[in-house]
Amino acid sequence: SDLVSTDRPDGESGIRFEMADGPGGMFGSSDATTDAGLMQDEWEKMKPAIQQASGLMLCVDGSDESAHAVQAAFAALPGRVGSLGPLPKITRVAIALTKADSRFAVHRKEAYARAVKADPFKRLEQIARASVLAIARAVPKDALIGAFWTSAYGFDRKEGFANYDPGNDRLLTFANYEPVSVIDSWVPFQVMAPFLFLAGCPEAPGRAVRTAGALRSQMLR
Repeated sequence: SDLVSTDRPDGESGIRFEMADGPGGMFGSSDATTDAGLMQDEWEKMKPAIQQASGLMLCVDGSDESAHAVQAAFAALPGRVGSLGPLPKITRVAIALTKADSRFAVHRKEAYARAVKADPFKRLEQIARASVLAIARAVPKDALIGAFWTSAYGFDRKEGFANYDPGNDRLLTFANYEPVSVIDSWVPFQVMAPFLFLAGCPEAPGRAVRTAGALRSQMLR
């Protein structure tokens, strides 16, 4: 998704988000469900919006189970970012590492504490280093890049457990406290933080922030 400033009729300023997704993710994957032609068409439609945007958001599956698939899906991203040329208008980039519940569930009662303290940039170096580096090179050196652990399922903050049952691949609360509606069992973790960061909120929770220049140096070490 990307962020663009817009002027409202009442004279107040606002923001507009545009989102794109597709089978296997926006950049496709190596499995048979991905339509490469469709992905390329969608990418061509997105390029003008990205080139005019003031911000950009990238969502990356941060769980262990999907690490290989993530690497395959983002293999095309550096080349596509390179095809955009410089992106001088972008001042902020938000990278959301999703499925934090699955990533930290193994730590049991320490899962929530681990998710809060973990550096998302370290995980990005493991699974999407080339893609993050390509983005850092495309935007101005002083652009801010924020990374966030996020989760729709969330965590039991009182007990510390991730709200995820790896044995049944479903919500932990749904498994333990039936009957209960699925939506009432969700306790989202930092899902709004990347949006708040892009909107310029100085106190977006859970963020780790680098300038693009600093991140280039870190990723090239």
